[in-house]
Amino acid sequence: MKKEDQLVSLELSKKIDKLKFKQDSNFYWQKLIKGKSAKWELVSDMDGKALKNALIKNYVEKQYRAYSAVELGEILPFNIEGIKSKPLGGYGFSQHIYTPNGIKKWGVSYCDFKGELINSKDDSSTEFIEISEADARAKLIIYLKENNLI
Repeated sequence: MKKEDQLVSLELSKKIDKLKFKQDSNFYWQKLIKGKSAKWELVSDMDGKALKNALIKNYVEKQYRAYSAVELGEILPFNIEGIKSKPLGGYGFSQHIYTPNGIKKWGVSYCDFKGELINSKDDSSTEFIEISEADARAKLIIYLKENNLI
């Protein structure tokens, strides 16, 4: 399995960065300073020193954390309490694997003990389904943060 399939996409990494999460990651999307031909690449930094040194020395134009599904799991709460529409229970984390047309997809959400999903303000689904488990979890985290649920 490729690294890109296990980590949050660049687009979602940018959105998570704007929401100011403080979770560390062992992987980063970074854009090196190479003029107009600079490309985004995924890099690993297990000790955290190499990337910081590259930023200080101006080798890197920009960095975003590229979270793994496991790292995102550390951000997601086990359950969400105190939602006015569910005074007796709250919602628990739920994860499913779908295989439409033989393609494996991950679905993540929070639902109550009856299996009902958190209601969104605009009646859109609050189950996020993606080919990448990390992207599905990232979209759920973004939704929860933007709606002040975490």
